[in-house]
Amino acid sequence: MALAGPPPKMWAIRISVVVFGLLAMAQQSTPLSLRNPVYEMTHKFNGLETYPVGVVSLTSDAENALIDSGVFTVTSSQKIAGKLFDIGKISGTDVVYARAGELMVNVGSTVQVMVDIFNVRGIVN
Repeated sequence: MALAGPPPKMWAIRISVVVFGLLAMAQQSTPLSLRNPVYEMTHKFNGLETYPVGVVSLTSDAENALIDSGVFTVTSSQKIAGKLFDIGKISGTDVVYARAGELMVNVGSTVQVMVDIFNVRGIVN
């Protein structure tokens, strides 16, 4: 007596495809705090109320101009990946500031840390 339907190996393949499909969908639909637990910890630790704006300077002149203006008030600082990130406010807006240096590689790595760790909503250079 033969059973109707595909052979047992076909069922295994179909089930595997369904399981992998569900896993792929679950990974895409997980919230940011589960995919990046460091973000939630950093966001609460730094007292950020909204998604901050990232400010990156390339030269010490630009950094000195920002500090001397008195517009940027620093509330905390963190050293990540060898760079100092100052967290504060400019006119009530949450800001993460870092001096990247003049090399494009440094700018790229600084912006990547801002996006990954602080989840900035934009970058001002």
